[in-house]
Amino acid sequence: MRIQDFDSYLNKYRNIFIKREDGNKLLIKYRYYKPDIYSENPILRELRGIVFDKETGKVIHRPFPKFFNIEEPLCSISKDDNVIAVEKIDGTMIAVTYHDNNYLVTTPGSLSN
Repeated sequence: MRIQDFDSYLNKYRNIFIKREDGNKLLIKYRYYKPDIYSENPILRELRGIVFDKETGKVIHRPFPKFFNIEEPLCSISKDDNVIAVEKIDGTMIAVTYHDNNYLVTTPGSLSN
């Protein structure tokens, strides 16, 4: 997977996705105002905090996968499934990767938290 694989989507949905740059890193974040966008094209789920190397186009940091709540489009479970439930505490997702001999700590919208 490379940034070039997403160029057409970033152009088509430029009012939804935002690019943030820091040195040779490019982070893609989304504005959550069109919740059904992931039903239109599942590849768009990848564009929520993913970081690319601007020179090579390769992914250098991939946060946790997008998930959906019950009754949202693309949710993989139903009300009738047996599940283990835990308390959901709202907050910001923080993801950590080791890249270029350093830790890269991001949130879905920032390379410098």
